[in-house]
Amino acid sequence: ESMAIREPYSILQRWLFTAQHQTSHCNPRVACVATVDATGQPVTRLTNVEQINPSGITFFTTLGSRQAGEISTNPYVSLHFHWPEIERSVHIAGIASPICAFQAQHQFWKYPRHVQLRMHGIIEPKRDTSIIGRLRRFFSSWFPIEEDPVPTPPDWGGFQLKPTLYEFFDGSRDVPSTRCMRFRRCLTLPR
Repeated sequence: ESMAIREPYSILQRWLFTAQHQTSHCNPRVACVATVDATGQPVTRLTNVEQINPSGITFFTTLGSRQAGEISTNPYVSLHFHWPEIERSVHIAGIASPICAFQAQHQFWKYPRHVQLRMHGIIEPKRDTSIIGRLRRFFSSWFPIEEDPVPTPPDWGGFQLKPTLYEFFDGSRDVPSTRCMRFRRCLTLPR
């Protein structure tokens, strides 16, 4: 735990690992992201967190989206992971900044082809369930057809949240004083 106190992202990684192996009904990487709109009202939506490391927490979105516009206007963002099956949740707050185009492209290429096509707004044809369709799929697994790569959409990008606050809540602990851990980090050194 001494390393965790210095670097709270390591607690988040451990808890996420636990959630991935002990929660069966949800995707543990889905977090509620909160931004503020132009009128000062909070706005929340779900996002899939792709990377967690010492540099920050990375999530991806369409750069022309409402979410991206709100982050560009006011970079203070909050994320909340909630795993009811294991009685844990994590709140993270900080400043989000855009990632480079190379990182966004690299992540886009990791997605399966059908997801890439959906991001372009291309709807794949319905699956042919006839005997000929099944035979075609069977033989294509043995002799794959080379398909052109799907280009990264021009408005595809992401943000990295640089945390200034981590709050961990573990409801499974019996002692109330050990249920919540809070870490605050200054992004700039005081003078």
